[in-house]
Order: sequence, then C-alpha cells, then structure tokens
Amino acid sequence: MSNLVKTSLLLTLSAAMTSPLLAASWLDRPPLPDVLLSNRRNIHQAVLALEREPLHKNAALIRAFLVGHFKKVDYLICGDVLGPLTEAKALEPVMFQIVIASGDWVEEHPERARDISAYTLAGLESGVRAYKNLRAAKPGVKHKLMDELLVRYDNNTLKQWNAEHPCRPKA
Repeated sequence: MSNLVKTSLLLTLSAAMTSPLLAASWLDRPPLPDVLLSNRRNIHQAVLALEREPLHKNAALIRAFLVGHFKKVDYLICGDVLGPLTEAKALEPVMFQIVIASGDWVEEHPERARDISAYTLAGLESGVRAYKNLRAAKPGVKHKLMDELLVRYDNNTLKQWNAEHPCRPKA
C-alpha cells in the first residue's frame, strides 16, 4: 500500500473516530449547578443549548435551574403570549425558553434592563427558534400562535409584531 493510500485511510479513520466527540451537545455534560450559575458565559451557553435542543434528556433539569436563577432578575413577560402556551404540555420548553431568554438578555444588558421591547423580542426570537427545533424533533407538535410567530420570524416582521403587541406599555 502506498503512503498516500495509508495517509488517506488514517485521516478518514481519525475523522470518523473524532466526529462523535465534536458533535456532542453541551447538554450531554452540563456543569454542576453551582458552576453553571457562577458566571454569565455558562448561563448564556445553557440558554443557547436549550434553544438548540429543547427536548434533550437533560433539558428539563437545566431549564429548572435557569428559571430559578432568573427569578431574581426584574423583567416582565406578557401573559397574552405565555398563557396560550401553558395549555399544551408539549410547548412547555418553548414557554420557558421565552422566559429564560428574556431574562438572559436583561442580565446581559443591565443598562437596558427596562427596554421591554428589546428583551421581549430576544425572548420571542429564542422561543421561536426553540419551537422550530422542537418541531424538527416532533413534527406533530403545532400551535397557532407559535406558527404565526415562526412565519413572522422568517419574514423579519417579528420585531414589528412585538412592538405593536397590546402588552407593550403605551407611551
């Protein structure tokens, strides 16, 4: 066997062996709760991981820690958006994603903590992405409001919908 063939074979085998390691999810080996909640980077990584994999086997546990963490953050979430999501157990990850992503934004931008349009938009966008990922895993899950928000997200009109929503304080 020539050196070129041996090298090619070795590279192919190396790639095949390391691919699963590189593809591992953050949620496969999350940090312990005290480490997770010890800094912004870890918290933000957890929020993004839950958005990408809302149904991961460790998602509910990490989500619970983040919900508890964000209880101390001062921000409002519109009941008109979350209320309909509480009616479907399958959408619980999406509902909590909106809550934690909004809190994540507020914590990341303390100087704009009162900017309800900005943090609710961040929460909605993250919730829509989580919904899209949830639907990829469970295509039978559908929800009228989330489907509407998904279309608006894809059409870049979610910001407008958010700004015009009745939950926004009137100027």
